Amino acid sequence: MVSRLHSRWLLLGVLAVFASGCQLHRTTPAAAADGQRYYTWVDEQGRVRQSPIQTEAASPEQTRSIEEVIDDVKAEQATGTAQGEGATSGAPLRQADPEYNLSNYPDGNELAEAGFIREGDRLPYFTWRDAQGNIRVSYFQPDSQAFSGNTRELPGLNLTPASVHLESDRAPALPVSSSGQLPEAFAVLGIEAPQQSYFERWRAHCCDGLGLQQTESWQLGREFRVLVEPSSPNWPLLEGDSHYRLIQLPREEDMPSFVLRLKSFNRNGMFVPSLAFLDSSLRPLRVVTDLVPEYRPENWHRLGFLDIRVPAMPQQGERWLLIFTRSSDVAGQTVIETERGPKVISHTATGMLSLSVSLP
Repeated sequence: MVSRLHSRWLLLGVLAVFASGCQLHRTTPAAAADGQRYYTWVDEQGRVRQSPIQTEAASPEQTRSIEEVIDDVKAEQATGTAQGEGATSGAPLRQADPEYNLSNYPDGNELAEAGFIREGDRLPYFTWRDAQGNIRVSYFQPDSQAFSGNTRELPGLNLTPASVHLESDRAPALPVSSSGQLPEAFAVLGIEAPQQSYFERWRAHCCDGLGLQQTESWQLGREFRVLVEPSSPNWPLLEGDSHYRLIQLPREEDMPSFVLRLKSFNRNGMFVPSLAFLDSSLRPLRVVTDLVPEYRPENWHRLGFLDIRVPAMPQQGERWLLIFTRSSDVAGQTVIETERGPKVISHTATGMLSLSVSLP
């Protein structure tokens, strides 16, 4: 009898200890070293996300199961996907932080590539005075390489030396005596006082009756070829008849001003060009002669050529480029140095040219 009673009390004691252990396991959550647990997952954009798991002690009614936490994570993931498709799904987008955003704190590398000019800011500019005395403003984009650690000095853009004749030019003044007569030396040499400037004399021969024949439009973004052939139009200019080509310059809206690069290739002789810039009614504005270009020797993939760089200014009314040559240029020749010694290249009345915008 005593043995049975003792066995019953022993069994009740074991059940009580087991029940108290289960109760302690349910009310005391397992915690990490910092007292917080996280559920790690990857959304559909490949971003690793973490969601905190509530592990604070709570009553049985407030305790959330792991299934409930997973359901909340899935709901957050679905919300993130909807925000990624906000433009198409109509889901509300997460508002950007009013202070910590790319406008206030842009990426340093991207800002350096833009020359430290933020989107919407005005470009830096410099002022200059043109040939007519007008004050002009030119905007420029800063060179991003100047702000990098590996800065290198870029070669400057050299314009081709030439004689430039403008509408504002006046006839050169020669020394005269008190009676208004030229010195006897001038009379012996046959030098007469010019009544007009070179520009005025050149304009008298061009370009009232010049027709728009075989014109070529400027091709933006690429180098294009222009041929001066025996079939090209011919015109009696100040210094002799010449085949010519008319090139329509870019619009002022597209390129207010730029450096024009002209190549004249050596094909059993070279065409030595002179240039005239005309307005929309073919009235001369500027004449460029006596060009002293650099000769680029031929190599395995191209011909040798004369390299000419001159400014073009559509913003000042220049609409057409007239390419011509002079009798004195056709009669001349170019001498270059080669591995075998000097080589003579004759000048021709026709030739193959190419035009492009000169890059720094």
